[in-house]
Amino acid sequence: MEHTKGEWEISPIDNLKVIVKQQCIRQGQSQITVCAIWYEERAYWGGQAEAEANAHLIAAAPDLLEACKSLVDELEGIEQDDGITACQCLITGSPPCNYCKAKQVIAEAEGE
Repeated sequence: MEHTKGEWEISPIDNLKVIVKQQCIRQGQSQITVCAIWYEERAYWGGQAEAEANAHLIAAAPDLLEACKSLVDELEGIEQDDGITACQCLITGSPPCNYCKAKQVIAEAEGE
């Protein structure tokens, strides 16, 4: 499963929603909406502030995924070079370690 590539950014906020967009030129479009987060100020949930916080988290998702993949690759490289296990669950006996958490999150993000 592939996600929308490129940098995601938050577009200006209107009075009802926050939009996360990808800048691109594809099929005659200059932007593609990745998601729209609707809010109401009088609703019981967080309103505009929470919608903006969620939009920032969503906009950072592609970079977070790549960072997790890089860290897992780096740990696996150290494991192969030094013979040290990247998984601390095997050593401490208290799963899940951060390596295993990162692998699980990557699998979830990639639809596995």
